[in-house]
Amino acid sequence: MSEAISSALAGHASRNALLLARLEQLGVDLTAPRPIDIHFFAPDLDSARLLVTALKSAGYPEALLGKISAVGGGVSVTASAFEAPASVASPTMVKALVTLAKGVGAIHDGWGTSVQPPSTAAAR
Repeated sequence: MSEAISSALAGHASRNALLLARLEQLGVDLTAPRPIDIHFFAPDLDSARLLVTALKSAGYPEALLGKISAVGGGVSVTASAFEAPASVASPTMVKALVTLAKGVGAIHDGWGTSVQPPSTAAAR
């Protein structure tokens, strides 16, 4: 494994640990599938298009181009999935996403999910 991939995996591992801990504090079941947005950043539009194609081939049919940066021309790409947070943060999945992105000159930039605050009416 290349040093760049090892470094990326280590960074994702520490961020994922913090994100999973916060989600758990908010009452999210880390083993239950939920809508997840997986984020990437490509250096240019051609790389972003290649990444969208690669993501769709890898089973992410809802991979979309995002905004083109006014500075540098980089392009964000988001893939939507229905996964458990623990699964998307697993070393196996992270390695697959980092490797897929690196294959087209892009980077895997993490993931997120929305969390609805508990209803105040339910707390009464």
